[in-house]
Amino acid sequence: MIKSKPMWRQYPLHQHCDMTNLRNLKKGRKAAQLAPFPEVAVHHELYGLERQCPHCAAEMREIGATATSRDPVSIPEHIELYIHYQHAYECRQCSNLLDYSVIKKATLPKPFIPNSFASPNILTQTMIEKYLKKVPAYRQIKDWDDLGLELTCQQIINWHMLAWDYGLGDLYELMHQTLLKQTVVHANETSYRVLESEKVATYFLVFGRAEDELIILYEHADSRATEVPKNFLKGYTHYLQTDSYQKYAKLDQVTRVACLSHIRRKFFEPMSKQGNPQSVAKKGVKYCDRMFKMERHGGY
Repeated sequence: MIKSKPMWRQYPLHQHCDMTNLRNLKKGRKAAQLAPFPEVAVHHELYGLERQCPHCAAEMREIGATATSRDPVSIPEHIELYIHYQHAYECRQCSNLLDYSVIKKATLPKPFIPNSFASPNILTQTMIEKYLKKVPAYRQIKDWDDLGLELTCQQIINWHMLAWDYGLGDLYELMHQTLLKQTVVHANETSYRVLESEKVATYFLVFGRAEDELIILYEHADSRATEVPKNFLKGYTHYLQTDSYQKYAKLDQVTRVACLSHIRRKFFEPMSKQGNPQSVAKKGVKYCDRMFKMERHGGY
């Protein structure tokens, strides 16, 4: 019989060390992933007859516990009702001396939407679902119903409009004024179908820039006439980068800057699949690609 070598002898020493390091790296990565979560101890114990010694039937005493694994567990969402109690305090000494009571009450958090049970938590979650996760209001209803909270589409939509009126409108205007202080502003537009509009298509114009901080603002309008960006950019006299849409050419208060991606497209479209290296189209595409590469690496 031929005896096989122990596994550790089947590999060179340096390979065995590499495998050990790899296991340690994986263990460290797993520990880092689980580190942020609160820990809940789950004890697995023996009770009653289970603690009898298999040899003499005497009760065995505990000598310790060892953590064997760490399992992340997802807890389903649930709704809790926070009932706010406002505590009141009276100065007995002053009340006895004066002909009125001296009472002081604790400060209450101001509701974001008055006379509504749309708490900041619930309101924020509906907005995250709609605008970040792209879940429309009518699809959110089932999820909230599963949690025991009956909502309607109209409630969610009204909350979002009221949130704009009570707070987000001021934030939008602050971002708007900050955007107009930037050296370069990007602008574009896209058609958008609104059910209650008599027009087949309305438009969302997007304005943005990421110099000091990322700012992206949307402006809804029935058309994309020159007056819409002109009103939005009132007072702005710096650089405006757009595509070749002619309506922007009438904005005489700004310096228009072309979009290199749109320029590259004009070279790319007439180019064949193989692409003649000596053709003007091929040279134009290669030039634009070099410019993009320089921009990614901070070449200018």
